[in-house]
Amino acid sequence: MEDRRSPRKNLTKLSLILFTAAFVLSMASMLTYAAGKAVIVEDSKTEDTVEEEKVQVYSHTLDLGSVTQSSAPGDVVLKCPAMPSYDNVSIEQRYDKNLVNLTWSGNHGEYFLDNTPSGKMSHVQKLTVSDDGDSVTFSFSLDEMCICDAVYKNREVILDFTPINEKETVVAVDADHGGSSNGIMVGNLKEKDILMALADKIERLSKDRNYRVVLLRTGDYDLSDKERLSLCEKLGADYYLGLHAAVDSADERTYGMRAEYNGLLYREGISNAEFADLILRNACMSVSNRGVELKDDFEDEILGKLTVPAANLSVGYMSNKDEASLLTNGTYISKMAEGILEGLDKALRK
Repeated sequence: MEDRRSPRKNLTKLSLILFTAAFVLSMASMLTYAAGKAVIVEDSKTEDTVEEEKVQVYSHTLDLGSVTQSSAPGDVVLKCPAMPSYDNVSIEQRYDKNLVNLTWSGNHGEYFLDNTPSGKMSHVQKLTVSDDGDSVTFSFSLDEMCICDAVYKNREVILDFTPINEKETVVAVDADHGGSSNGIMVGNLKEKDILMALADKIERLSKDRNYRVVLLRTGDYDLSDKERLSLCEKLGADYYLGLHAAVDSADERTYGMRAEYNGLLYREGISNAEFADLILRNACMSVSNRGVELKDDFEDEILGKLTVPAANLSVGYMSNKDEASLLTNGTYISKMAEGILEGLDKALRK
């Protein structure tokens, strides 16, 4: 006898197959669309995650009395296993903690234990050497706020710690965000990294100027607005330049630079508006960026409280894929840094 339920079963199976196929095609279309769009996240903060701790090979505090040599050419001289460079030696200056960390990647501490640092050890209260298996870090605790100058020569790193000279003109350059505060994120591109790369370049290219550029943030750590203002005061900053990036989620074609200033405050010699305009226009001319906007913003937490010529420079729109690509280009960053310094040169001659 023929089973009358057989056609119904077949129809059910066919429906399931068609539904599954439609679902798979729908998901594939969504993934394809998403792959072509840049995911933009504003003011992103890294979630606290549990990371596997690196193996601490050792941490050793040196007896400064045993390493002091007054005839050495610098405050601290570190003999190196290879010629040092900016690629394998990084210096983090924590002005807020009177601390300087010099990290040598790809080396182990045994070499440095056998080659004790020398030098006058001026302003050094404590020197700790640590090895995490991947790099060696020298941590210098200083007795006051000092500028750290480094020279790489003949397989040596020569460090000099110089207190801020009250007669010296100081320009505080402030790369926004840092640490868990990534700022704007487009894919894997983080605002904090772009700004730090630009700040580093400005500082390196400023060496022959008749003023000193001091970075408020020299590594991947965040500072509150209150801490940034406090550092400007401690440094005796004569000028302030904040570095930021922009985003326009509504229109990815938006591009260009802009500068903000506090128009309610006026300084003798140069106004905030003049200072911001000189920085903005010279930076734009240097990289041939035609998008220019000057904005009065007296409500900004830092610009509203500083009593020296101050401006915030937005270096470009990370939501514009072409401009975001330029902001990761070393040549473009170098040109922008040169333009910013030319603007500072003109402003300081006022």
